[in-house]
Amino acid sequence: MSHATLPPRAMLPLALALGFPSAMRADPIITEFLAANTKTNADNDGAFSDWIELFNPDATPANLAGWYLTDNATLKTKWQFPAVTLPAGGYLIVWASNENRRDPAKPLHTNFVLSAEGGYLALIKSDGTTATSEFAPAYPPQLIDVSYGVTQPTGSGEESTRSFLRTPTPNARNGGPTTVLITERVVFSRASGPFTDTVTVALSGATAGQRIRYVIAPPTTTGATVPEPGPTATIYTGPITVSASSIMQAMIYGADNLATSFPATAHYVRLATTGSARLDTFSSQLPLMVIDTHGTGSLVKSDNVRPGWIYTWSRPATGNTAMTVPPTALSAITTNVRGASSADFPKKSFTLRLDDTLGRDNPLPLYGLPTFENWTLIGPWNYDRTFLNNAFIYALSNRLGRWAPRTQIVELFFNANGGDLDQSDYVGIYILTDSLRINSKRVDLAKLEPNDLGTKKITGGYLLKLDLPDSNEFNFQLRRGFPGLPFALGVSQPKLADLHPSQQDYVSNYFQQFDDALTANLASGWKDRTHLDYIDRGSWVDHHILNVLGMNVDGLVRSTYMTKDRESRLQAGPVWDFDRALGGGDPRSQNHEVWQGDNGATDFWNYGWWGLLAQDPEFLQAWLDRWQLLRRTELSAPSLATLVDSLAAQIGPAAAARDAARWPDNAPRFGGGWQGEIDALKSWLARRALWIDAHFAAAPTVFAGAGTLVVTPAPGTQLAYTTDGTDPRAFGGLLAHAVRLSSTAVTVPATADLQARSYRPNFTTPDGPATTWSSAVSGARSSTLAPRPRLANLSSRGFIGSDENILIAGVVVNDTAGKQYLARAVGPALTGFGVAGALAQPVLRILDSRGRELARNSAWETGPDADDIADLTQFVGAFPFAKGSKDAALLARLPAGQFTLQISSATTGSGVGLAELYEIDPGIGRTLNLSTRGLVRGGDEVLIGGVVVRGPGPKRLLIRAIGPTLGAFGVAGTLADPVLTLFDKASVQVAINDDWSTRGSAGATAIEVAAAAAAAGGFALPPDSKDAVLLLTLAEGPYTAQITGKAGASGVILFEIYEVP
Repeated sequence: MSHATLPPRAMLPLALALGFPSAMRADPIITEFLAANTKTNADNDGAFSDWIELFNPDATPANLAGWYLTDNATLKTKWQFPAVTLPAGGYLIVWASNENRRDPAKPLHTNFVLSAEGGYLALIKSDGTTATSEFAPAYPPQLIDVSYGVTQPTGSGEESTRSFLRTPTPNARNGGPTTVLITERVVFSRASGPFTDTVTVALSGATAGQRIRYVIAPPTTTGATVPEPGPTATIYTGPITVSASSIMQAMIYGADNLATSFPATAHYVRLATTGSARLDTFSSQLPLMVIDTHGTGSLVKSDNVRPGWIYTWSRPATGNTAMTVPPTALSAITTNVRGASSADFPKKSFTLRLDDTLGRDNPLPLYGLPTFENWTLIGPWNYDRTFLNNAFIYALSNRLGRWAPRTQIVELFFNANGGDLDQSDYVGIYILTDSLRINSKRVDLAKLEPNDLGTKKITGGYLLKLDLPDSNEFNFQLRRGFPGLPFALGVSQPKLADLHPSQQDYVSNYFQQFDDALTANLASGWKDRTHLDYIDRGSWVDHHILNVLGMNVDGLVRSTYMTKDRESRLQAGPVWDFDRALGGGDPRSQNHEVWQGDNGATDFWNYGWWGLLAQDPEFLQAWLDRWQLLRRTELSAPSLATLVDSLAAQIGPAAAARDAARWPDNAPRFGGGWQGEIDALKSWLARRALWIDAHFAAAPTVFAGAGTLVVTPAPGTQLAYTTDGTDPRAFGGLLAHAVRLSSTAVTVPATADLQARSYRPNFTTPDGPATTWSSAVSGARSSTLAPRPRLANLSSRGFIGSDENILIAGVVVNDTAGKQYLARAVGPALTGFGVAGALAQPVLRILDSRGRELARNSAWETGPDADDIADLTQFVGAFPFAKGSKDAALLARLPAGQFTLQISSATTGSGVGLAELYEIDPGIGRTLNLSTRGLVRGGDEVLIGGVVVRGPGPKRLLIRAIGPTLGAFGVAGTLADPVLTLFDKASVQVAINDDWSTRGSAGATAIEVAAAAAAAGGFALPPDSKDAVLLLTLAEGPYTAQITGKAGASGVILFEIYEVP
């Protein structure tokens, strides 16, 4: 037996607990615990922690102050109770969560967790040694979601026992002998599944003194819900012969006929073997699936799920799939009709949840797909007569690198009438897909618990959607009325019951802030793009492309999913529900030559957020760049046709014909039967893609000859190209500074770092998006063009003295409401690099464009972000500061605008200091300009500036050393004649300039330099000034600029670095 009578010393308090008279005081005891809690009851954090139940059997309250709980026999005082009182006859739950919480006014949590493998547990009195309850030397290995403890019988003469308990009863009496769980289980000699003629089943699992009782339930309207065998049910005496579809349920009873095991259940469905309805001779080239709800009748959409059974057969290595062999997988299930409008289709779609016979999750790898318990079963009907719409788009999305549900095409039999499984139960071709669930192998997001309310944890993960609202989900509208009833924005996961109000506020505020930023950016003419703080543009482009290509007439309005992972931006997708797409049975999707179908179909370039984003030239260019790239790869006509054919080959004409016979409304529309539908889909896709192509300038063609590249503009366009690796298209859609234009073919050396686009100035179109540019093409040896290279960090070393002789660094930020930087003022740490006369204690201040101080620090460990600064220093690749050093550092979140870093001395001393500014979040916003103002003196006290270009690909930069022109801005003591020299990471000189109007070693003319300064937003320099400037294209990597005074002169200098459009 799996339960035992308590030793005599444990009987007395239990007797008192039952109200038997006694003059003795009864101590509190442990009556129940759960050491493998996965779903029974959650703690105050929403987590399914282990728990321990205490009971006070006495007639007076018990003060537990100073008492202990322990899971270690050698450490009786492991966790101590606070001053908490256990009422007379009362219960107390203590969570064994390892959280160590002892506030008596709140739920208690121990500093240990219970071992599910078995272990010691005791309640110890305040003397630290006496146990009032003790599971020693160890309680047995535990079962998932099954509690262990003592029975609390109510009848005189009944003994209390320690045992597994059939039903956990936290904070309540455990009950008597009928609550004892026998851990042995009934074993069926024949697994569940179809059979022919009859099947004989033997039952085993009972040990000496135990008996098996069973019931056999024929199909009824109550379906697969079968009562447990009661104490008077048939006793098993020998093998049982089953001749009709039946559910057999069996339990083990103890010798007292009270204690029982969990029920074991088997389902047997008989295959028809005669006449035209027979299935014993049926086979298919597709995998097969059977769902049996044991007589419920046809399912309709409701809130009530129906229990049943599922059987699957994978296709064998040779031959077709048949149901006369054992199924590949089988499980009890609960199922329901799914969908909104599709719920009214005659061919229903279903949700599936795989359960064990106790109603617990039973994840299985159906057809070799990843192991899960939740699945979606899609029934293609009318709108999708190829049966491929969803499978095709999901596969295409995965090929693009955007996760979408994986699929398996099957033929389904659904036995709802409860008789033999026969041809009348055939319901056609179905698509088994992943359900949209947060999981590392599905929608891969951080798991969000209800108590994840911290600044970082609350940010994800959320599976979000735009759709008709569901009552069990958190739904909302934005202030400007988007998306507008009957639709709503919502959180699909976690569900409303598991979503804390603060998490609801976070999600709705995040969307509102994104919406506000996007509308403001549009109103400003895209001077800023702070909306990119909130969304991942690449995923929004891909999601839009798939909906536009597929002509998904409900796309972006219904079944539109998005994800928000922890500390990440909003991603569009995964794609879902493309049944009304791809030129199928919905008339709105059939015309491949329109952006918007009739009768309320989605207007892809004008609806909602995508309509606003399409007005941003950078979003539109990103869309076109991606589209034309994919048209050369995954979206090419051969690739699209091959994908359709590979999916269609799984089905074959025989299965398609069976589905058409079952659903005449689903019959093919074209000559050639179902193959005609497949051919029509391929033709529609090819024509649709060509029509989209025609709305944009085609990219130039590049022909590689003998040592040359011949670049030819597309018809009706000019060729815009560069040979230094930079983009011919400047930010915002303008011509880049280094671009060359040609209306005819151009020949360049094969070694050139070529980037070329087609260019159609002033191009417009009346019926959709318009851009003057094509995507870029390049040569085999060219640099990677995207993502756009950027300025990553700045460093400047100079002399810092008193009064105005401080080091001032500037930065200009754009396209964000908050870009993260690590700012450092290095003084003492320079001595470790051999720098003499380093500043002893720098003071670092950050000021906005109006001169207001935003932050200050004079010793990096004294700031509020000291721990984060140490970690981020390693992250950005900077050298670490020693503990206790007087170097200064700050973390700063800077919105779009101009800011300065000022480094001065905390004392009257002077010395050499180093200003550093590192970007922490390279995917957020843009650093447009970096600058430093400092003092150059003779000898070694020059101004040294550093900059890092992050690729891939080169970047066009304007670097200026301004001395004499500063005088026009009221700066005294400027350097009269600066010399600017640029070095690479190997200290090799890259370029040098003395006077900006003379052509320096970088080769730029004065006209080119002046134009670049104007484009970048720099103030103009007098044509005869002695300021020094370099205009050049730099490959990815670190660079150092050195500014000296001619003939050893001294003075104030402004060092500037600009992105050149």
